[in-house]
Amino acid sequence: MLLEAQAATGHILDPKFNEKMSVDAACSRGVVDTEDRDVLITAEAASTGFKDPFSGKLLSVGQAYKKGHVDKETTLRLLQAQESVGGILDPVLSVYLPKDAALDRNLIDEEIYRALNKKPPCYLDPDTQQKVTYTDLKKKCRME
Repeated sequence: MLLEAQAATGHILDPKFNEKMSVDAACSRGVVDTEDRDVLITAEAASTGFKDPFSGKLLSVGQAYKKGHVDKETTLRLLQAQESVGGILDPVLSVYLPKDAALDRNLIDEEIYRALNKKPPCYLDPDTQQKVTYTDLKKKCRME
């Protein structure tokens, strides 16, 4: 889930070299297991956009959820990770937007907006195995 959160915010970080890279680059360099590739590619699409198979347009993760391409739990997890680093990513403009602006631009709908406002615990704390928000997990991290 933590790698998924990294991919959802735009990149995977190689901790050895402090280098940002795509999911495919991370897999080819052995930074992440190739068996996790499909899940991470979906998460990466939250930042780069999901290609709509019918129109060819780029969809935000919220729009992809609405069309049935991503389940609700995954959508909330990916959006919560994005919010923790600046806002909801607009894949067309490549900018982070506040939740209200994302709602106004139809990147998310009312249902997802309300769910995000409830701050659902979507991630597992590796120390306690309890569900927590991504923001709470980030607060526990130490800089080295």
